[in-house]
Amino acid sequence: MELSVLKVAFELIGDLENVLISKPVDLPARVIGLWESTCFEMFIKNNEKEEYLEFNCSSANNWNIFYFPKERAALKEFTSITNLASSSVLKQDKLTVSFWIDLKKLPIDFWIEGQMSLGLTSVIESTSGELSYWALNHIDSKPNFHNPKSFNFSL
Repeated sequence: MELSVLKVAFELIGDLENVLISKPVDLPARVIGLWESTCFEMFIKNNEKEEYLEFNCSSANNWNIFYFPKERAALKEFTSITNLASSSVLKQDKLTVSFWIDLKKLPIDFWIEGQMSLGLTSVIESTSGELSYWALNHIDSKPNFHNPKSFNFSL
């Protein structure tokens, strides 16, 4: 069976009182700069290619997708996906942010099951304005979400 939609879900669990969490908006929009506040990100790369995509989603359900032909290339929105379905649910000590990716809308020959690497990351803003950077794996001495060597989850 061929995969056609990828669901990505992040859970932030614990005392969230000091975490800046935006309430979901009625009309989520494509926004540049979500990483300047609480934001959940997924980087995805075909292991046979240099190119990769970055998906951003906020607790407000605002979103964006960027295409990079190689590591640290200029920021370019990926416009083949015009709307990212997302959901944000806050219950006491747990925030769940999810989004769904239509794999048919990715670049041609990009998605090949068994050859994909993911990097799952987040930027968390405290209510005092301090940012912290989280990832399954930080390869570099400081957070660098764009290092393909840190895309260590395989699909």
